[in-house]
Amino acid sequence: MSLNGRIERLEGRIGIPKASAQAREEERRMSETRARVIAELEAFERRVRSMSDAEREAWRTDPRTLAAKAELEAEIERRRRGGA
Repeated sequence: MSLNGRIERLEGRIGIPKASAQAREEERRMSETRARVIAELEAFERRVRSMSDAEREAWRTDPRTLAAKAELEAEIERRRRGGA
């Protein structure tokens, strides 16, 4: 039996409602996602700060960067509107 199944059985035995357990699991997943996103952003910021002014300007105006930025903004907007 999987670990999640064993946890669910244990929670059922001690009287933890399934909805409450599911809410805690969702909160844990969101915390993990949030921590991963923060780490990625910090790494990105370090990389940009290490660029020279000329490198940073070239990167900002690169068509690939602009396209990636537009794609990311569209994805964020879709998620914000609930279309995850």
